[in-house]
Amino acid sequence: MEREIKFRGYSKNLGWIYGYYYQENNIHYIVEPVYREHIQVDEKSINQFTGLKDKNNVELYTDDIIKENKNEIASIQWHYGIGSYCWNYGEDFGMIDCSAVEKIGTLYENTQLLQAVA
Repeated sequence: MEREIKFRGYSKNLGWIYGYYYQENNIHYIVEPVYREHIQVDEKSINQFTGLKDKNNVELYTDDIIKENKNEIASIQWHYGIGSYCWNYGEDFGMIDCSAVEKIGTLYENTQLLQAVA
């Protein structure tokens, strides 16, 4: 299965931008694929598409915050030991069941969602 390689980043003026990522002279850009516009984004906001979608068909990126059917809240991270994207909360992690999760925010914008359950 091939997955689409794309990124997102947050622009103060335009909000979330989706496309290809590159860095030049310590400035981070997302290249919007339709108009090929290079848009500067906040380095801390850059996330990669996981190739997964939640139960509502919403694309999932690293650092997205998800809620599982049992109301457990976690973020999405790459797990090097498993070689896969997993849900992560503190030291706990597990495989993502896309039919059972819903994206409810991002770590960049909604850190308080994870802090609320800590």
